[in-house]
Formats: sequence, C-alpha cells, structure tokens
Amino acid sequence: MSRNEIQRFIDEKLDLLKVAEEYKSADREIMGDYAKGYEESMVEDIAYLTVELKDKLVDYGVIISDDASARLPSLFFRRLINKEKDKKKMSHVETYFIASGRHDVEDVYRGIKDYLKEKVIPNQRVLLVSEYIDTGRSINRICRILDELGVDYDLAAVSSADPIDDGDSYSRYPEMKKHLISGGCNLGGLHFHDNRGGGVKKDVHYMGKPVKDKIHPKRITKGDVDDQRRMNAVRKNINDLADKLSPLLE
Repeated sequence: MSRNEIQRFIDEKLDLLKVAEEYKSADREIMGDYAKGYEESMVEDIAYLTVELKDKLVDYGVIISDDASARLPSLFFRRLINKEKDKKKMSHVETYFIASGRHDVEDVYRGIKDYLKEKVIPNQRVLLVSEYIDTGRSINRICRILDELGVDYDLAAVSSADPIDDGDSYSRYPEMKKHLISGGCNLGGLHFHDNRGGGVKKDVHYMGKPVKDKIHPKRITKGDVDDQRRMNAVRKNINDLADKLSPLLE
C-alpha cells in the first residue's frame, strides 16, 4: 500500500491521536509536553510500520533486537507476532538482543556473527528491529552478518532520517537498504533512543571485557534508574500500545 492508502486504512480502524494520548510514556514524568510530541510521532510511525508488516508477522520465527534503544519496539513487535501465532496455535517467536554501535571492533563483529550463527536456525525468517536509522552505518554491519549467514530477514525501523524510496538515500549501505522497512521519515523512533525505562543500556566501558559481554546490552540495575516502578511502567505501556494497535492486523 502507498502511504496515503495506509493512512486511510489506519483512519478506518483507530484514532491515533487518542492512542498517543493514552500511551503517556514514563518519559512524560520527566520531560513533560516535550515528550508528548515524540510520543505522537512515534505512535504514528509504529502504526504505519505495523500495517507494512501485518501480513508477514506470523511468518517470523526470530526477532533480533538492535539494542539498547530497540528493546522497546522489539517487545512491541514480539507481542503482536505472538498474538498472531496464538491464533494459529504456533510456537512463539524467539527473541535475541545484541548491542549495536560497536561492530567496527573486529572481535565484536565476529562475536555477534558467532552468536547469531548459533541462535538463528536455517529457514527461520527473522525480523531485525531498530528504533531509528540515521546514517545506516551501524545497522548495516548486522545486515552484512545476516547476509553472510544466508538468513531470510527484514529490517524494521520505527523511523528513518531519509526516505527509503529515494534512490540516493542509504546508497552507501545496499545490504541494509534492500531489507529496510521504515515507519516514516521523521523523528518518531528517537522516542526510544537511550530510553532507560527499557531496562538496558549500552555499556560504554566495554574495552577489555570478554566478547560475550561486549555483544549484549548492559542490564540497568535499580541503582541506575529512578526506581523500579518507572521501568515496569514503560514495559507495561509498550505492551498496552501493541494491544491498542492490534486492530490494524485485522
């Protein structure tokens, strides 16, 4: 469907502004109305992305989350995928979390490749999830790994800096571009960027650590966040959002 057709489809099913208002992320407690603007954009983008993927969701056997910032959109799509699989009495999707942004470090690149080679079973279709594609450089390294492993996959981004239907956009990273499905060309995906309520963060002090520790995000402890209540609220809100957008799968 074209973007206009998707918009009409969504309008027939939902009032996205109402959904965005009800979402009320935990960030709004800290950022106020500034967070509200990102929330509205994010809800629109993730709704568009849901429609783009709706006929494929039941076919995905694995989610790979480009953590840390993609943790929440990955949980969003995991909930939707499992809803669809439940209808067909199918096994739930497997979900794996890898830390992004350090793939130019050779041992990290090899570590991620070895980890995914072990986890991703041949013939399983994979959904690689990212919150936002800026230059595409970092996520392209994961795409290259999946291509080298012969994996059948789509790359779902809540939003991207450039329109993917522009012939010149992301031309430096063809591996990424040919798999990319974006919810929109705007800033909605940045709602999830460094969202500590997701429960994980990138470990900036990774040098000298074992590879197995470098390729995964660092779990946030209670001492690193305002309180456990906020993290629980964020996880609940993203699941509630998936439930409210689930009519788009019909």
